Amino acid sequence: MHRATLHTSAHACVALLLAALAVVAGSAPARAHASVVSTAPADRQVLGTPPSRLSLTFTEPVSLGLTRVGVIAPDGDTVATGRPTHPGGRAEKVAVRLPTLSARGTYTVVWHTVSADSHPVQGTFSFSLGRPTAGSPPVSAGPSAGVEHGAGTAAVALYGAARWVSFVGFAVLVGTAFFVAACWPAGFRRRLVHGLVWTGWSALMAATVLSLLVYGPYAAGSSLFAALDRSLMAATLGSRMGRMLVLRGVLLALVAAGLVLARRRVTAGGSAPGDRAEWASGAGPSPDPGWRGQRRNIVAVLGVGCAFALTWSLAGHSAAGPLAALAVPADTVHLVAMAVWTGGLVTLGTVLLRSRDAPDASALEPTVTRFSRVAGICVVLLVATGLFQAWRQLGSVPALPGTLYGRVLLGKLCLVALLVGLGAGARAWVRRHYGPAPLVVQGRRRPGRPGPDGGQIRRFGRLVMAETLLAAVLLAVSTVLANTDPATADGGTTAGRQDRRPSVGVAPAGPQTAVPFSRAVAFDSGGPSGKGVVAVVVSPAARGVNEVHLAVLDTRGRPRDVPEVRAEFSLRKPSVGPIRVPLTYAGPGHHISSAFSLPLSGRWELALTVRTSDIDQDVVRIPVDVR
Repeated sequence: MHRATLHTSAHACVALLLAALAVVAGSAPARAHASVVSTAPADRQVLGTPPSRLSLTFTEPVSLGLTRVGVIAPDGDTVATGRPTHPGGRAEKVAVRLPTLSARGTYTVVWHTVSADSHPVQGTFSFSLGRPTAGSPPVSAGPSAGVEHGAGTAAVALYGAARWVSFVGFAVLVGTAFFVAACWPAGFRRRLVHGLVWTGWSALMAATVLSLLVYGPYAAGSSLFAALDRSLMAATLGSRMGRMLVLRGVLLALVAAGLVLARRRVTAGGSAPGDRAEWASGAGPSPDPGWRGQRRNIVAVLGVGCAFALTWSLAGHSAAGPLAALAVPADTVHLVAMAVWTGGLVTLGTVLLRSRDAPDASALEPTVTRFSRVAGICVVLLVATGLFQAWRQLGSVPALPGTLYGRVLLGKLCLVALLVGLGAGARAWVRRHYGPAPLVVQGRRRPGRPGPDGGQIRRFGRLVMAETLLAAVLLAVSTVLANTDPATADGGTTAGRQDRRPSVGVAPAGPQTAVPFSRAVAFDSGGPSGKGVVAVVVSPAARGVNEVHLAVLDTRGRPRDVPEVRAEFSLRKPSVGPIRVPLTYAGPGHHISSAFSLPLSGRWELALTVRTSDIDQDVVRIPVDVR
């Protein structure tokens, strides 16, 4: 690459990273998904008479159709409850009716719902009738009052894949259409252009249908077979995400009808069979719509793109939390700018700059020049709207490396910087070959430079394809970010360890005569230095308050600090959890939770996540018998 191009790319990357850090440094506290503000009965409350209903008040409106509230009696049996309702029409409040409770002791309430940004969350709280069950205080609603729901692995993976395919299809559909409307009107006659448009349409439609089927199991935390359940599908259709997916399908049907009509209108212009053959090969006369027609086409494409983008924005992070009225338009602009830029790269690299076809020199210069200007505008919009969303969701600079959301955002930021650098290199190539020449000849400025030769065009095509592939990776990271809980306090991160050491003299909870549970298992994250051993002690491993110790060791048995350790307990029957264990750093390789409550006896599953680098982690599962 030309030296000036390298300098331009490097400057663009550095400027973007500095701008991001400056914005995050001045950001406000982060916002998470819906969490419980209060419950009735209150958590740990001891009642003299049985309650007739339960109610939970959340920090934001929640979806009623996918909300489930279960009650577990002191003997472990499930209590039948009524259907969840919004009392008084308040969307942030959920209530269920209870039958007459006769058993004395502690009742555990397990709830899960879908927050305003369409992410499933769940938690637990408990109350007692007459007197608490023998043991110790029941589980608190604090740490588990709004953690992201641990849906089935297959549902999560399939739903994430569907979202990525939908982003790719949206980019190809809208980006190709805008590229033809704004930069290359003659490309409308190319068969490959129509093939790209229909490929994007098909991918987006298939991903929309798949998302509609999988979202129910994903939100409910059930298996993929539950997608065939009528009640779950009805709940999905009644949720915000379900309505947006249906709207997206309707928009796709209208777009398909418009594409068919547009093609018929163009092909109807030639009366002889040869005219249609010329159109199919792209050799026919250029369909120049004039400036008015071109502007009308551009507005139509952008309008359709904004309508599609709103189906994501109104059901995502931007629709929840503060400044939603600004965040939704910003997210919409962000998505459309992404589609115009990346979809245009696909069209430029796969149609206009195909190596096996000789590019049309007369069309190449004006088309590439126009798209270079469009790409520059898209980059500005992407950076501005992206930094606004980062300021709104992240919270602080320590959250950037210290939370999962922050690390994914940091990875996306690095990819964007690389993509902007490649884009700056492409713009420098365009200016070098198609910009005005700086030389003065006989008192007049030379009108332009000599056009590039075939080898230079092929090198430019490789640069464009590198941008396209990097954009595909960036869309995958964006999909992960869209499915990740915004930055919140994470007890298992390395940030702030010195301020969270446990108090000296905390006595172990529970009866001292009970035998604690202990187990050591090997983990292998697959990366460098990814092997080791994690040892866990749960004392007294009984119903009620327990003390949990985790020790991370290397292969030689020495204590080892890792970037992150997470622990979650789940009970299969009755279904409880996952309940996040609030861990505190207690020294090299040692993490402790001094007062963690397990509400029921039975065989629990302890899921330990050990992250050894930014991208390498392993999850080990240990059965724990709780008495």
